[in-house]
Amino acid sequence: MTLTITQRSMSLVVAALALTTIGAARQLPDRSADRLHNRSDDDRALIALDKTWGEANTAGDATALQEILADDLVASGPAGIVDKAVAIDQSVGLAKGRKEMSLTSDNFVIRWIGPDTAVMTHRSVLTYRPGRKTRSEEHYSLHVFTKRDGRWKVVATQFVPVEGSACK
Repeated sequence: MTLTITQRSMSLVVAALALTTIGAARQLPDRSADRLHNRSDDDRALIALDKTWGEANTAGDATALQEILADDLVASGPAGIVDKAVAIDQSVGLAKGRKEMSLTSDNFVIRWIGPDTAVMTHRSVLTYRPGRKTRSEEHYSLHVFTKRDGRWKVVATQFVPVEGSACK
């Protein structure tokens, strides 16, 4: 697969963000590690939030997206690097143009890099009907979640279409 300059730039931005986040997490006091051992409740909460986010995306629910996405969100995908407002506008626009849209996700992997910060990866399949024919688009996602004022927020996200998939 050949990457365009924009795709390479997006990959570098996400990699830099992940490394910066990991570097910041390494500066935590030693006691933070005690909170990272049993995170199953938090894992379930993040997976549930990711599924709610997927439902909000497919429904074009701007209000729900406002709650889930951090104000300082950095999002990247085939369309480039965007902020929260553009990400929400894109989701609402896609939902309006597609019928019977659904999103299923699996293969969740969550890595805790701090007491209130986690990186999630997973695979998703978006299914919709642009007319009479049903289409499916598969992609892989990487999300960075952080807890702010007691609520989980998405601060960074990137999705990468599977080769041959029609994700846009």
